[in-house]
Amino acid sequence: MKKLFSVIALICLMLSLSGCTVNWFDKQVQKQDKVLFCMRNDLEKTISDDTVNLLCELVKKYYPTANIEFTDTVVNGMIYPYMRKAKLQKKLTELSLAQIVVTDRLHGMVLSAMTNTPALVFGNCNYKVKGIYDWIDSHSFIQYCDDTTKLEEYFAALTQEKDCRYSCDQARTAFEPLVEIVGNCHG
Repeated sequence: MKKLFSVIALICLMLSLSGCTVNWFDKQVQKQDKVLFCMRNDLEKTISDDTVNLLCELVKKYYPTANIEFTDTVVNGMIYPYMRKAKLQKKLTELSLAQIVVTDRLHGMVLSAMTNTPALVFGNCNYKVKGIYDWIDSHSFIQYCDDTTKLEEYFAALTQEKDCRYSCDQARTAFEPLVEIVGNCHG
């Protein structure tokens, strides 16, 4: 329970920040001609290989010159405290340079929102991705796909998206009660 509470508190903090040390909310970057897939490859994965192949075909249709790259939010090996900021900045930069991110990872979605990068998001075997998405669903550049028969509609909508600016107002309002609880616990 303590670990779950810590994870929720961290996500709340990430989504409700108005800025951070790397100032990703206001950072304007020149997008590269790439589409980034940040997909699970473990027991929590629910997207079939056939669906991933279909997604790749849709990328070729809607982003015909884009390179498809694969990444993960899991970092192998030990990350010492002095390495954390650089590792996070590297991942934020990687995501921010993509035209679009396709992900079924919670942190793939959250970091895409933080870097103002359009994302097509899928759930996994638990509710955490959908649950956090519900806190940021007012941002149309982050789309949660719960119907794979509508993949083309999601891609069409995301390619037309022009307002890719994350606002933390919705998350801040949603998290106010939790912030108060955390403040009382650590008071």
